[in-house]
This record gives sequence, C-alpha cells and structure tokens, in this order.
Amino acid sequence: MSTKEELMVSNLAQFKRVLAIPGVTLTITSCVHPVTEADIPHKYLNVTRRIRKVQSNSFVLETAPGINISWGDFDKASRWSFDDDVATVRYDHMVLTYKIGKGE
Repeated sequence: MSTKEELMVSNLAQFKRVLAIPGVTLTITSCVHPVTEADIPHKYLNVTRRIRKVQSNSFVLETAPGINISWGDFDKASRWSFDDDVATVRYDHMVLTYKIGKGE
C-alpha cells in the first residue's frame, strides 16, 4: 500500500488508526464559523504539525518535539466528515479542516 493510500480515511475509527502511524502529520487548512462560514483566525492555520500521542478521545499535536503542544478532541463521530486524506470536524464555535500527511 502506498503512503497516499495509507492516509485515506472514511470514518473516525479509521482516522484514529491513521493518526497512530509514526510520522503522520495534520495541517489545518481551514477554520470557519459554522453558520456564516466566515474565516476565523487560527494560530496554526497552514502549519504542519506532528502527532505526538493518540488517545481514545483526543490527540496531541506539536510543531517540533515538545514545542507548541496542543490537544485535539475527537468529540462525537457525527461531527466528523472525511474525504480521502482530508478530515473536517464541526464544533459549535468553529469548523476545522485538516489535511493528513506524512513527514520524513
């Protein structure tokens, strides 16, 4: 299986498994208001970050080992949608779109 195929996801369980693969990264490509779809500023927009840890209900991202650590919440599966290597989560206050990648 090629790296591109390895990163394709279609549901939350598969997304969690992909995040656990060593070297996988996430990049927030979009952050918008859920009603107006207006852009919302996000500190890590278009910044590729590595997955440091995956738990059943959350994941940890970092820009470099131990630097700029933040948590992502898996929330309910119904809030997520997937399109190949793109994952979108719809929170009450924002909609985040992530691009799944793999670092060196």
